[in-house]
Amino acid sequence: MDAIVAHFQDHLIAYIVVAACALPVLFVYRKYVVPIFAYALEVCIYMGLLHSVLFLVVKIIRWFKMESSFEAIGAKTDPGWGIPWMHFWKHDLFNPHWLVYLELAFMVIFVYFVWKLRPMRIQKIRERGAARKPGAGKSGVRPPAKGAFAKKKLGAKKR
Repeated sequence: MDAIVAHFQDHLIAYIVVAACALPVLFVYRKYVVPIFAYALEVCIYMGLLHSVLFLVVKIIRWFKMESSFEAIGAKTDPGWGIPWMHFWKHDLFNPHWLVYLELAFMVIFVYFVWKLRPMRIQKIRERGAARKPGAGKSGVRPPAKGAFAKKKLGAKKR
């Protein structure tokens, strides 16, 4: 954490200049930018949940392997399987090493399903409809008139 704080302190002016240039552009195109950021945040949350589930599955499999070994009674061998939960970017901590590629494959498949089943929609401004007539319901259509009043209203001639 100290390295991150030191980096921000060293490059504070650059971050302020980039923010001053980017914020007006982001404000002008917010109709497109906000849904993209929300979609990216949603995908990141899904990836975190996927990583946590895979972490728990590997932990359960490791426990089951240790508890069901038949080598010698009382001598349990730890296979050492594991996925780092916090430092997931350090690939050398994955044991066995093919778990890195398994997790990446699951993430690619998961992103594909998110892309297909929950597509991102850029919100468009709806056009306003015609003004409703007085006495009209929510749909904008006046209910049909009934009885003698309807005949007079519709221009029926008197007999």
